[in-house]
Amino acid sequence: MKNRQAVGFVWFITLVALVLRLYPAWNSRMPLNDGGLFYTMINDLLHNHLSMPLFTTYNGGSIPFAYPPFAFYLATIIVKSLGVQTIDVVRLLPPILSVLSIPAIFALGRRLLKSDIMAAFAAMFFAFTPLAFDWQIMGGGLTRSLGQLFFILTINALYDFYVEPSPKNMVMVSMWAILTVYSHPESAEQALLVSCWVWIYYSRSKKMLIKSIGCAIIVAILTLPWWGTLLSRFGFAPIIAVFSSAGQQSVPFIGRVLILFTLNFADEPYLTLITVLGLIGLFIAFSKKQPFLPIWMLLALLIDSRSGSRFATIPLAMLAAIALKDAIIPAILHIQKDQNDLLDLEQTLLGNNWLKIFTGYAIVTLVISAYFTSLNVRQNLTVLPAEKMPWFGFQKIQKRML
Repeated sequence: MKNRQAVGFVWFITLVALVLRLYPAWNSRMPLNDGGLFYTMINDLLHNHLSMPLFTTYNGGSIPFAYPPFAFYLATIIVKSLGVQTIDVVRLLPPILSVLSIPAIFALGRRLLKSDIMAAFAAMFFAFTPLAFDWQIMGGGLTRSLGQLFFILTINALYDFYVEPSPKNMVMVSMWAILTVYSHPESAEQALLVSCWVWIYYSRSKKMLIKSIGCAIIVAILTLPWWGTLLSRFGFAPIIAVFSSAGQQSVPFIGRVLILFTLNFADEPYLTLITVLGLIGLFIAFSKKQPFLPIWMLLALLIDSRSGSRFATIPLAMLAAIALKDAIIPAILHIQKDQNDLLDLEQTLLGNNWLKIFTGYAIVTLVISAYFTSLNVRQNLTVLPAEKMPWFGFQKIQKRML
C-alpha cells in the first residue's frame, strides 16, 4: 500500500467513522447522553456578549464559570455566524469534531511506527475502538473531542521537537499545548504526562529539559488569561472540586492494576480484536526493546484514575498495528524467517487473498462494534424529548421538541 493508498484508506475510514458517530446524534432531537451544563454555558456567553460571567446559570447559578473556555467560544461563534440553535451545536458538533482525531492518529503513527500502512491500520483501530469515541460523541464531547484532538496534535509536535528542536517546532508544541489547556483539563494532564515520558525515552538531556521547560513557560504565560482569571475569582476551590469529583468516579488503584492483566478497557462489545492485538503488540514491542508505546499505555492506565483508559486507546491502536505487522501477517503468509527480510507490507498486503479476507473481516467486525456502541449511547443514555429536561432550564425548548 503506497503512501497515496494509505492516505486514501485513512480518509475512507474517517468517512465511515463520521457516519457511525454522527448518525445517532442526527436522529436524536437531544444531545447524546449529557451536555446540559455546556448548553447553558454557551448561552451564558451569548447573553453576556462573549464575556465570561462569574457563574453559569445552570442549576440556579451557583456553579463557577471556570471550565476551559475554548469549546464554548467555538460554539458561540458557530451559533452567531451560522444562525443555528445552540442545542443543535451541542448535539451535532461533538461527533463531527471527534473524527478529526483519526487523521491526527495517522500522522502520529507515521512518526512512531515509521510506516504508512501501519499508521493507517492504527488509525483504523483507533477509529472503531468504542472507548476512543463514546464519550466524544455525547453532548459533553464538545470539550472532550477537542481536548483529544489537541492532545494528539501536541504529541505529534512534541515528537518533531525532540527529533529537530528548532524554533518552529517549539512554537508548534506550544501552540497545540495551549489549545489543549484551553479545551479540556484531563487532556492537559495527559499531555504533561506523555511529555515527561517523551523526554525520558528520547532524550534525558539537560539541554532538551531546559527547552521543554521553556515550552511549558510559554504555555503557562499564554494560558494566563484563563487560569489567572480563574484563580483571581475563585482561588483553588474549583480545581480542588474537579479532582474531588473525578476521584469519586475513578477506578481504585488495585482495579487499575487488574486492568493491566485483563486489558479489558477498550469496551469492545463483541470480539475483542483490538484488545487482543494490542496485548500481542505490547509484548512484541517489549521484546524488541521498544517500550515507548507499552509504557505510555501503562502510565495512562495507572496514573489517570478516571479517563486514563480512554487516552490509553491511542497507544493501544498502534500496538495492535504492530501485532498485525509482526505476528498476524507473517503467520498468514507462513513466513518462518525474519519478516523484515522477506516481507514488504506495502507490496504483499493487497497481493495476498487471505490478507484481503482478514482485512475485510477486521473492518466489518470493527464497524459493527462501533455501530452498536453509538446505538447504545443513543438508545440507553440519551434524554428523550417527552421527558422532563430540568438540566436545560428552558420550557420553550421542551415545547419546541414535542
